[in-house]
Amino acid sequence: MRRPGRAVALLLVLAALTACGTKAAEPAEPSGQPGLIEPTPSADGFIAAVMRTRGLGTAEATFDVTTTVGDTTRDLTGSGAIGLPQGYGDITWVAGDGTATRELSNGKGLFVQSSPPGGMWTHLDSEDDTPTGRLAEPLRLLGGLQGWAAKDVEDVDDRRARRIVGTLPVTSDSLNLMGLSNDDVEAIGSVPGTVDISAWIDGRGRIIRVDRTVDLPETPIGPVYAHTSTVLDDFSTTIDLNPPSSSLVSEAASSS
Repeated sequence: MRRPGRAVALLLVLAALTACGTKAAEPAEPSGQPGLIEPTPSADGFIAAVMRTRGLGTAEATFDVTTTVGDTTRDLTGSGAIGLPQGYGDITWVAGDGTATRELSNGKGLFVQSSPPGGMWTHLDSEDDTPTGRLAEPLRLLGGLQGWAAKDVEDVDDRRARRIVGTLPVTSDSLNLMGLSNDDVEAIGSVPGTVDISAWIDGRGRIIRVDRTVDLPETPIGPVYAHTSTVLDDFSTTIDLNPPSSSLVSEAASSS
């Protein structure tokens, strides 16, 4: 599993915040003028926005995911709380047919509840063990954005934000953030292509939305298309990523 040391630190911080019932302070407005959108942000400014957003610690997140592999299309929506520095979270996913699944990741593995809110949980070794367990890390790889360009100011849920666009090469790391299964990512392999990225920066210098799209007409498993959209709000609030009670958790058959 990934980054156990960071996970312990995150849990301690969140436990402390829960105990005192406070909200972590957000950084001051960069310009002293709330809502101001920089007219021509630089590439360094974008990296600063990534770091600034990650430094806020936590956020509420909503997700829209569409994947098509060959002739099979899957649509999902998700909502929950995430820890931005580590990419852990507590997210409930709803499929197109209404089936709900809850996933909680905290550095101790991935806990999956197939019948929320009251069902039993299954413990998997890592958040990498499901296609959606990795999506609690919307800022991942943004520091390596290529072909960076600033676009128009747009509305994101009634918040004004500057859209930044760029690309990432198709790799296992970039595909792992697209809602594809491990088997699909492995089968796609090193097919040439790019993942198109759009990120929106608000007047406080925070990234409040990230979209990723990949379209690969020819792969060993047929045409592959995937799109994820993540909207962030309510930064720096207390969240609880403690694991479920052990009495409600069973180990996955593949766990060692």
